[in-house]
Amino acid sequence: MSLIQRIEALKRKKGLFALADQMIHSGTTFLTGILVGRLLSVGEFGEFSLGLTLVVFSMVLQDNCLATPYTYRFHNKDNESEEGLRAGALIQSLMLSLMCSGLLFIAYAILPQSDYADLKVILFTLAFAVPFLFVRETSRRIYFTEFRVMEALIMDAVISALQILLIIAFWHFNAISAANVFIAMAAASFMGGLGAFLIHRKDFEFALSDIKKDTLENIRFGKWLMAGSFCHLGSLYLFPWIIYSITGEAKAGAFAACYTLVNLINPFILGFNNYFRPHVMQAYSREGLEAMHTLIMRVTLYFIPVALVISGFLALFGGGLVEFVYGDEFAGLGPIIAIVGISTVPVILNAPIQLATLAINRPQINPKFHSAAFVSTLFIGVPLVIHFEIIGAAIGYSTSVTVGFLALIYFYKKELAKLRLQLKDTQ
Repeated sequence: MSLIQRIEALKRKKGLFALADQMIHSGTTFLTGILVGRLLSVGEFGEFSLGLTLVVFSMVLQDNCLATPYTYRFHNKDNESEEGLRAGALIQSLMLSLMCSGLLFIAYAILPQSDYADLKVILFTLAFAVPFLFVRETSRRIYFTEFRVMEALIMDAVISALQILLIIAFWHFNAISAANVFIAMAAASFMGGLGAFLIHRKDFEFALSDIKKDTLENIRFGKWLMAGSFCHLGSLYLFPWIIYSITGEAKAGAFAACYTLVNLINPFILGFNNYFRPHVMQAYSREGLEAMHTLIMRVTLYFIPVALVISGFLALFGGGLVEFVYGDEFAGLGPIIAIVGISTVPVILNAPIQLATLAINRPQINPKFHSAAFVSTLFIGVPLVIHFEIIGAAIGYSTSVTVGFLALIYFYKKELAKLRLQLKDTQ
């Protein structure tokens, strides 16, 4: 095989590289959690997991409010320059990160010192760490939007190595704590993200008028996704916080361990989204509605047996897996992870259908189906946690995810029928 042929073969494997990148990205977070669970107590692991929900919350806001609009606009641009779009994405990302930091500072200020001293330290640390985490995430989103998958893979591999080395250094010098783990994450992300920006600094064109225009366009597209993000994250991440407030950090840590293992599917889902999102948007813009819908349905059918196998595996072997990964303190959680594991089916099937709603430029569907999940959390999940504690949280969590998925199918089919009718009328 010639060198040219080898390069072409690598290009055709971008999907595998996207999956490999997400496995490195999410796998590092998972390994970090294992280190925290092994080196610290169950309670400290619970508090670390609460802090991690806030990091995820910030990253989802970044993805929905900036990355998704950027992807859509990049593949549907008219006379806009690519350099200007990249610069706008970077500036807006930093602005959003400062907003998240401000919210964390407010939470730190109003939380009582006497009852939540350790959690306050984590909130204070995260308030400074979030902007540095955003630098890395912005670079990743730009790479994936433009199909520069190998560059994202290299950057994430470097950052992951730095993060683990910093955590080991904290442990070696007897300075390991949940807050210092977040410092290690922020430092590694900043160094890697800044390095990526410096290497490609000529690919950015900073103009105040363009950035203002980009911001307004992204707000127009992303406002629905932001509303959906609050409902989505509230419907899922409310459970560990309720457990923490009712029963303390130990049971919050136990639930977080089960939840974390179930969400090992996220690297595959996020890797799929990173690779497939620009492709499905491109398919709709170039080939039309029916071609895009056929592509989405085919992928969804492929995902069904995968989802069922994963859910069944967690039901049979999940309890032993939790104990093996996190240690003897996490024994006896088989029923919990089995129930939470049911959520993998709607979560996996959700991914391609949600991308379809974005491709047809219907971001308003996002808050609608996430609102259904959030209502389920408030009126079904919260009472279950109050009466049955951790087992109630597991049931409530899977119920909320399933309700959201069913609502997504309903709203997507409704919009699909409208678009088909419009196309028929124009013919």
